Amino acid sequence: IYAQLFDKKGDSLSLTLNQDDIKAKISGNIDFIPAIPEFNILADIIHADLRKMNLDSAKFKSQTSFQLEAFFNGLNIDDFAGVINLTKPFRYQKDSASVIVNRFVLNGYSLNINESESKKIVLDSDIVDGQIISKGKASSSFAALKNLVTNLFIAEENRSETEIDTSEAGFVDFDANIKDPKQITNLFFPDIQIAPNTRLYGYYHPNKSNLNLSVNSSEFRYNTILLTDFYVIAYTKDSKIFAGAGGSTLRQNESYFVENFNMEGDLQNDSVNFNIMWDNFKDSANYAADISGFLNFKKKEDRTVYECSFFDSELIMNDIKWLFSESHIVLDSSLIKISDLSFRNNEELVYVDGNISKYPGDILYTEFKNFKLSNLAPLTPDGLDIYGRLNGSATMAQLYDAPLVFTRDSIAGFKVNEIDFGNFYLSSNWDNKGNKIHLNAYNLKGSRNQFMNDTIYGDYWPDKDSIDFTVDIRSLTMKTLEEYYGEYIIFNPTAFITGIINVNGSVKEPNFSGDIKLKQAVAKIPYLNTTNKIDEMNILFDNEEISFNETKFISGHTSNKAFVSGKIDHTNFSDFIFDISVNMDNFLLMHELPATDTSFFYGTAY
Repeated sequence: IYAQLFDKKGDSLSLTLNQDDIKAKISGNIDFIPAIPEFNILADIIHADLRKMNLDSAKFKSQTSFQLEAFFNGLNIDDFAGVINLTKPFRYQKDSASVIVNRFVLNGYSLNINESESKKIVLDSDIVDGQIISKGKASSSFAALKNLVTNLFIAEENRSETEIDTSEAGFVDFDANIKDPKQITNLFFPDIQIAPNTRLYGYYHPNKSNLNLSVNSSEFRYNTILLTDFYVIAYTKDSKIFAGAGGSTLRQNESYFVENFNMEGDLQNDSVNFNIMWDNFKDSANYAADISGFLNFKKKEDRTVYECSFFDSELIMNDIKWLFSESHIVLDSSLIKISDLSFRNNEELVYVDGNISKYPGDILYTEFKNFKLSNLAPLTPDGLDIYGRLNGSATMAQLYDAPLVFTRDSIAGFKVNEIDFGNFYLSSNWDNKGNKIHLNAYNLKGSRNQFMNDTIYGDYWPDKDSIDFTVDIRSLTMKTLEEYYGEYIIFNPTAFITGIINVNGSVKEPNFSGDIKLKQAVAKIPYLNTTNKIDEMNILFDNEEISFNETKFISGHTSNKAFVSGKIDHTNFSDFIFDISVNMDNFLLMHELPATDTSFFYGTAY
C-alpha cells in the first residue's frame, strides 16, 4: 500500500493485492476536504476467487475479473454525481454459468426540477439500459418503498420494529430495458428465459403510498411452459397491491396451449384474492376457464401453511363446461387437506375429499361418476382415442410412509381407437414390500355383457417408471380390429384370436412378446376377389421378429390348398424385412377381375 496523505486528502493512492485468492491493483486520489467527498479511482481486478474468499456460495467455482475507472462525488446515492465506467470486460463465472459485460457506464446527476433537488442515475450497458429519477432524497424514497413492501407482504406480527425515516422521500420514476436477459437468468434463474429487450418501468409516489409497475416481454419461459406477449401490471391502493399478469398464449408444447391467459388479484400481508382466466375474450371456446378463490399463507413455527379456498368457478374443456364447487385446501410440509372438492358436468362428477399426512388414520378419497374418458383427449398422444364412462372410487392412505392404495373402477363401453372392449373392470392396490402398484383388469362381453373375455394383470414400479404386464386374450374377434385391416381384407364374423401378450421394461420404451393364435378364420381379399379358409395359425412375436408356423389356406372357389410359413424381421415394429415361404399347386390367386379403363390387371390367375 502506498499513498501521500495530507489533511483529509489522499494522493497517489496505490494498493496491490497478490494472493492466490485475489490479484488486484487499485490506484487514484480521494479527497475528503469538501463536504461531499471526491473520488478518482482506477481498479484492476485481475483475478478474484469469490468462493475461496467466502463471498459466494458456489459449489465448485466462483471467479471474476474486470477493470473500471470511477470519477464521482459522494458516499451514498443522494450525493452520487459522476461516472463509473468499465475499461476492461467484466467476467464472472459461477460453476458452469458465466457472464461477460463489455460495456457498463453508470452516470449520476444532480438536477433541479421545479425548484426541487432531484437525482438522476443512468445506466448504459450490454445487459441493461435504464434510468431512475428521484425528487427529494433518493435514499429516503427507497426506504419508504421498502416500508411499503414490508407492510404489503409481511404480517404485522412478523415486521421489524425499527423505525424508517421517510420524511424527505420524493416521487421516483424508473425505466429499464433488459437487452440481454439471458446472461442474468442463466446465472441466477436457470429455469427461466426472457426475451431480449424486455421492458420494466413505473413510478412510486411515497406521499400517497402509490407504486405503479409494468413489465412487457415478447416471451417468458419457465422450464417447458412458454407465455407469449407476456405482461405484468401492478399498483398499490388502500394498503393493498393489485396485480395482473398474462399473455396471448400459454403453451406447454405444440399440442397443449390456451389463449388470452390472464391472472389477477389483490394482495395484503399474507392473503391473496385471485382470479385465473383464459380464452376470456371469446364468446365461445373449446377450452376456457374462470377460476377464483382466496389464498392465505402463514408462518407456523418452522414451516409455512397455505390455505386456499375456491369459489364457484368454471372450466371448459373440449366444449364441455365443468363447475367447481366451493372447496378448501390446506398445504404444509406435513399435511395436505382437501375438503369437498368436486367438478361436475350434468351427470358427470369427479370428487376428492380427505387428508394426506404421516398420521396412519388419514385417508384421501376420490370418486368418479359417469366420467367420459374422451375428456382426457387433450392429454393423450395424437392418434390415440379413448372412449367410455368411468365409474368407481380410490382410497389412499399412508402415502408418506408405506402407501396403501385401493381402487375399484369400471369403464362402460370402453373403446380404444374404435376397438370395442365391452365393459371393463379394474382394481389395484399398493404392494409395500415390492414398492409397486399391482393391477387386475378384465372385460365382459356378450349380448348382456355377462362373459369374462380378456384379462390384464401385472405391476408398475413408480420409482423406476417400469412395468411388467400380461394380457390374456381369451377370445378377441377380428371384427374388433377391423379399423386396422378393413381396407385390404374382410374376415368372417366368427374369426377370433386368442393367446398371451407380455409387456415389460421401461414405460417409454417397453418390450413386447406374444404367442397368439388365429382361429376359425375365413378371409376375403376384395382387391383380388378371392376368399380363403385359414387353418389355425400360430403367431409368435417380440420387438425384433414376427414368425408363424406352416398354415394351410383352402381356396373357397376351387378347394385347392396352399401352405404358408415364415418370419418378418423388424425393429420395434418398423423397418420390416420379409422371409416368407409359400407352397401351392394350382391355387387361385385372382378370380374373374373385370377389365376397366383404370385396371392394371384383370382376369383369373392361379
